[in-house]
Amino acid sequence: MYMFFYRLNFTIFGLKKDPLNSSQPHHLMNRFLSPFLLILGLLFFHACKPDGASHPVFLKTADVNAKVAHDWFDLEFKLIQETPGFTGPVAARALAYTSLALYESVVGGMEEYKTLQGELTNFLPGSVPEPALGLEYHWGVCANRAMALMLTNLFKTASEQNKKLISDLEDNYEATFKKSISDDVFNRSKELGDHAGSGVYKYAKSDNQDEAYSKNYPATFNVQNFNGAWKPTPPNYQSIPLQPYWGGVRAFNSANSNLLVDPHPTYSVSPISVFYAQALDVYTLKTSITQEQKNIIDFWFDEPGITATSAGHAMNILKQVLKETDATLALSAEAYSKMGLSLHDAYVSCWKTKFQYDLMRPITFIRAQIDPSFSTYLSTPAFPEYTSSNAVLYFTMAQILTDLFGANYPFTDKTNLNRIDMYGAERSYSTFMDAANEAANSSLYAGHQFRTSVESGKKQGLLIGKNASSLPYRK
Repeated sequence: MYMFFYRLNFTIFGLKKDPLNSSQPHHLMNRFLSPFLLILGLLFFHACKPDGASHPVFLKTADVNAKVAHDWFDLEFKLIQETPGFTGPVAARALAYTSLALYESVVGGMEEYKTLQGELTNFLPGSVPEPALGLEYHWGVCANRAMALMLTNLFKTASEQNKKLISDLEDNYEATFKKSISDDVFNRSKELGDHAGSGVYKYAKSDNQDEAYSKNYPATFNVQNFNGAWKPTPPNYQSIPLQPYWGGVRAFNSANSNLLVDPHPTYSVSPISVFYAQALDVYTLKTSITQEQKNIIDFWFDEPGITATSAGHAMNILKQVLKETDATLALSAEAYSKMGLSLHDAYVSCWKTKFQYDLMRPITFIRAQIDPSFSTYLSTPAFPEYTSSNAVLYFTMAQILTDLFGANYPFTDKTNLNRIDMYGAERSYSTFMDAANEAANSSLYAGHQFRTSVESGKKQGLLIGKNASSLPYRK
């Protein structure tokens, strides 16, 4: 050991010749180096002594590659697309609870961060046990187990083939992680991930929406009958709107529970009224629609069963940026949870507004007052008009991404590259807000929304996105 520190001195001081290989008498060097050797040796042995005063260096969440999280969300996008009943609100709920389980499973390895237990609505302290102090965990193992458990529970009606994909992905990551850690660390980490997944899933069930995928169009809803009220729209004339009670579902962030939204222009059939003018605006846009506007509509129209819905699209944009920036598992867990929780709250807030105002769609008004032959570029979704869900969702997304990565972050959205029902192109944007603005306006081009609905939805989404930053993630 003495010889080790003796040679180390020569490395530190940059001497040209090692005296232990020199003909020069050693005692001449000892006179200068012995005091330094003594101090360095004492520091070394103090750091190594097993008296409990020092702490071993364990793996942190930021040391783990985030690929494990990205791969699980990719699988969840597939499950949303291929599991019946996962409409936009239902999909957003699933993504929210999965992202929360991810965060709670790895926050123990993030020194400056804390659990969200006690911070989210009804997410009580003690729902997920804390990791044991002084013991080593592999946070990739924790995340893998938590997300596998969540997808298994949230997608109980998935096909047998897709259920196997869940177990295969978990098994593959377990085999990979086992190669680099002891059995004790693996078992302890898997148990912590199991606790996180179980605790968050128990929390999820307490919102009474565990089987929301089977209740998209409840038979108990009665369509209202006042002037300007929503009516079933062509061509399918779906008589019950999508998830009419979703506005009463529990929001995660209490700040999103009762957002104030300005009312839409007063309903009127007078040609000189603001309401009529907005309908005429939609009509004019449709009659002069360009190919580029059609491309924009197609790109942002996420049909359940064909895509992972708008919520999945927004979450996939986040995933692309995280991969592009080589974000750590720690940053990814924070970002996914902020986005997932907020997208869910965006649907709750938007649906609460929609059924508060219960406003008819443009096609209903235009056919009755302007042109009976009017049709939209794509079929109008079966729920009330005000406010625009695309505007609310994507401005929520844009605000969160801006807070995380900056206001001038250019990116390319490749979400639709594998779609076969439309031109499978990518689209590039200078900022996140540019993308959100295009997504919001796509509903106007499609003839699905009035302009006021789009503009009010943008404001609503920005508020929800900003509220994500108010959640106390840091200690």
